[in-house]
Amino acid sequence: MLKSLTLILLTALLATAQTQRPAAETSKSGSITGKVADERGEPLPNAKVSVSPIGAERPNMAAVTDRNGTFTVDGLESVPYRINVSMPAYISQPSEIEGRGEKQYQVGDSVTFVLIKGGVITGTVMNVAGYPVTGMTVSAQMIRDSKGRRLARGVERRDSTDDRGVYRIYGLPDGIYIVVAGSTNEYMDWGINPFSNDIPTYAPSSTRDTAAEISVRAGEETSNVDIRYRGEQGRIISGTVSGPPVPGGFTVVLTSIALGGSQTNTSKFEQPGSQQFAFTGLTDGDYYVTLRTYLSGREAGLSESKLVKLRGADVDGIELTANPLGVVNGRVVLEPSKASECQGKEPPSFKDISVSARHRQTEATKNQPQFIWSMGAPVSADEKGNFSLINLASAQYHFAARFPAKSWYLQSISLSLPALAGVKTASKPIDTTRVWTTIKSGDRLSGLTVRLAQGAASFHGQLVFDSAENRPEKWFAYLVPAEPERAGNSLRFYGGAVSPEGTIQLVNLAPGRYWVLVQPALGDALSTFPRFRIPDETETRARLRRDAEELKTEIELRPCQDLRDFKITVKSHVYPPKLP
Repeated sequence: MLKSLTLILLTALLATAQTQRPAAETSKSGSITGKVADERGEPLPNAKVSVSPIGAERPNMAAVTDRNGTFTVDGLESVPYRINVSMPAYISQPSEIEGRGEKQYQVGDSVTFVLIKGGVITGTVMNVAGYPVTGMTVSAQMIRDSKGRRLARGVERRDSTDDRGVYRIYGLPDGIYIVVAGSTNEYMDWGINPFSNDIPTYAPSSTRDTAAEISVRAGEETSNVDIRYRGEQGRIISGTVSGPPVPGGFTVVLTSIALGGSQTNTSKFEQPGSQQFAFTGLTDGDYYVTLRTYLSGREAGLSESKLVKLRGADVDGIELTANPLGVVNGRVVLEPSKASECQGKEPPSFKDISVSARHRQTEATKNQPQFIWSMGAPVSADEKGNFSLINLASAQYHFAARFPAKSWYLQSISLSLPALAGVKTASKPIDTTRVWTTIKSGDRLSGLTVRLAQGAASFHGQLVFDSAENRPEKWFAYLVPAEPERAGNSLRFYGGAVSPEGTIQLVNLAPGRYWVLVQPALGDALSTFPRFRIPDETETRARLRRDAEELKTEIELRPCQDLRDFKITVKSHVYPPKLP
């Protein structure tokens, strides 16, 4: 966390900001419409638009743009959605401000998506005798993004060579790539692959550690990335799955620990009745092998990840056994307000409320295969407010909730544990916002209560800079509780990115007194899961409060208030701020 920044915030009136539509204004079912265009504004026909409910067990809906680039997706319920737009050779525009969080859409929205032409890598694959290799899979893998940041798992695109040995991979975002011939399919490997036992060859004719790095820019073609295929036989990692046969088949995930500690996963699905697995064409190195099964419905089983050190010989005889993952059952409780300002505002529908669990990042969790942490996806409550978080790997967790209703705020998240034998009274519910919740393999916890209260306020502001010189490009705005008794409540700390136009919009705010703090965004301030809400970041919250108290720009939010026209003039002696 940074030291206090010398920022003087002066408040006045007369500024505008956009509003967020209250949940009550959305229809119970309807459509989302929009347009897809290129960077010149020209319509893009035949683009695929996929609309997915967030945290809900409902089917995805899809549409294709017409000759005018427009689309309509009908038959949608009033729940939050994510939208993905795709078209061959095109990519989405890079976000102007990274990490603002996942964009949500509602029924009745009309949106415009802009796609740009991606970059291209093309070349030939020849064998050691100089003849073209036909039908060879070639993969372009991003290893660093456009800002030079190394990626644990970047973009990957594939193509197969034609009768001339030529491949052409398109639709690539800006970044640094390596190109490899003979990479295995990460999904279902049907049929016979004549190259499956070979070690992949990296351009120009290398192993992974000496592979050429290729810079790619959107809209540009990088040609003559040729590969001389070495055709060297690789190693094998094989084993068996113990226990009774898995009716639906099983998946074994091989995670390669590559240079710089990055991970690359290769999944191999085995048909029902099989108890054996094998990965071929491997180079020497360190790998994790993990079994994943589907036990009942959507619940999955997971084995311990076994570390395999491949050195000069095949490794066989690995035994994997899947154990059940953790489950947390809970409910959402709504607390209406008696304030006159809140009367007549509809409560959120339970199905609009999603609950998620985020694992604690430690050295142990960083060293495990990272796909494990994406298994416990957010879920929506049912019509009675009940929910089940499933497929949680052994770890410590922090819980969060998302909902679109403007006049409601997250009041508390607590966990009630069952009474012990011989104890007459149940223990006091645990405040999960203050401590991590430990979940072990096979745990089935109940009693998680997510409490939403009516009376949330909204805050809209505008930054005004006294000088444009050396001004940081990205800013972050916080509301920090001014009341001493709220200082230890992480749910009373709010934050959000300032838009490129200098506007601030914070919603679902608990009523009370706050200090306003605006700082240049650094580190993970723009994370979709903000660090200042994590249980053990007490010092982070204390520093924010000290910075805000020093400036003393105070506001008081009343129940269901929509505070607008709040102008913030920012002055500073030094930009960018000095690091501690």
